[in-house]
Amino acid sequence: MTTDGVLNVTPIDITSNVITINVDTLSIGETIDIVYGAGTGPADAQTLAESDVEFIVESAPLGAAPSNIASSPTLNVVAAAVSKLVFGTSARTVAADGESQVMRVQAQDEFDNPSAAGSNQDVSLSSTSGAGTFSHLPEGSWSETTTVTIQAGEDTVSFYYRDTSPGIYSITASADGQTWTDAEQAVTVEAGDPAKLVISPVDTTITAGEYGRYILRSVDIHDNPSAPAADQTISLFAGGGSFYDKDDHGTTVTQLVIPSGSTSAEVDYRHDVVSAAGYFLFFSDNDGVAPLLESDNTNVYIDHAAADMSISSIETDLASAVADDIEEISITVTVRDEFGNPVPGAAVVLDATGLGHTITQPAVNTNISGEASGTIVSTVAETKTISATIGAEALTPTVDVTFTAGDVDLAVSTIGVVPATVIAN
Repeated sequence: MTTDGVLNVTPIDITSNVITINVDTLSIGETIDIVYGAGTGPADAQTLAESDVEFIVESAPLGAAPSNIASSPTLNVVAAAVSKLVFGTSARTVAADGESQVMRVQAQDEFDNPSAAGSNQDVSLSSTSGAGTFSHLPEGSWSETTTVTIQAGEDTVSFYYRDTSPGIYSITASADGQTWTDAEQAVTVEAGDPAKLVISPVDTTITAGEYGRYILRSVDIHDNPSAPAADQTISLFAGGGSFYDKDDHGTTVTQLVIPSGSTSAEVDYRHDVVSAAGYFLFFSDNDGVAPLLESDNTNVYIDHAAADMSISSIETDLASAVADDIEEISITVTVRDEFGNPVPGAAVVLDATGLGHTITQPAVNTNISGEASGTIVSTVAETKTISATIGAEALTPTVDVTFTAGDVDLAVSTIGVVPATVIAN
């Protein structure tokens, strides 16, 4: 490029170009001044900071071949003032049971040149993950912090990152007390290696005779789902009841497979005997296939099923009593489900056939043994059939009791003659 006379007012890019200045006569001692990068003139300085930028100057007298001036001038282009922070390392992927490779944040000027801090500059670190932490040093020297420092005269600071929660998060580095643009970068947190088994739900209650589903998961040390590379055969143990194939309740099972590449498997459990202490369920990886997953266990509690009117019973302590409105017969109703388990908390109402009796109803609902008791007295000597209803349903079995006449009482006894008059013959 050749420009005669004065350069254009609009700055031009002179990189690798030649500017030819024609002068009619330049006497010894005379100079030509070229202003470079004045900021207000017709030329801009380069935006890449570097040392020993050389200007090759040639003298080309008319009629002669150009020749270099003995000493071409050089200058150093230095970075402008810091205007932003940027990440100098690529986006990291972190295992939840490990830590990142080194991460670096650099101070730069507006032209992306590294620009040293004039004094110690604190940089605050944050993550959109609530489980993320930072340290200036890695591994055994880990010391959690939220601030690192760019030392005076330096432009870069390094740190490391840990996180226990898988996901994609944003890490931000901000210069304390400065208006510099923050550095932001995504970080990907993946589950760690499979380390243990986790069963869910835990300490649950299942109705007698029904099936409860359990999910067995392979997780890392922080309970994040983590798929094993090979099939894991898990042994199942129960202190009572049985495990069943979730798709075939006709088949009991003692093992469950977590397939390779999967994080979980499901199995159903059933028992029909109520126990206040519950039953212990144990899940163990003892197949010898790596990785060896730490075992897990839980308790399951079996609750009674609905009251069964044909299984429940009614009994009395006496088969007969005197019909004197004093001697009573105790009545006990035992409410059970279809498996014979007692049903506590059931409301029982007693009834009887016949006349002249008084029934004292159970004061409370059935107790932990499924029992509720009342009494009956009578002034009428007869056989009575005692029945009960449980909730709104009639108990199938009934029980007969007999009230008999008591001893003769002269005070209430009478004598009569029929007819009162007869012929004396």
